[in-house]
Amino acid sequence: MDFYVGPAVLTLDDLTLGVTAFIDSSANRGLYVWGGFLDTHREELRFSAVEAMRVGLALPGRDPSDIDVVYTSQVGIGFMGTGPSPLAERQHRGS
Repeated sequence: MDFYVGPAVLTLDDLTLGVTAFIDSSANRGLYVWGGFLDTHREELRFSAVEAMRVGLALPGRDPSDIDVVYTSQVGIGFMGTGPSPLAERQHRGS
């Protein structure tokens, strides 16, 4: 199990913004599951996040990963990872 709290970059189609990410991941029977919450404090993103065709999340020094928006609130976005986890070691740039 991995856990991350810190800065990240959220991409909603052509919009890119800095967020605080709370990411949790676990492996069970060979299946790696990850997701969490993105603290944006931008209520106007609620509709943009749900309607976006492509949603990505990147941690500092790592390649972006695809995510699906699960819910939105006044302070952020709940999500599940659909691509490789940004917490996986092989995601480091230059590896």
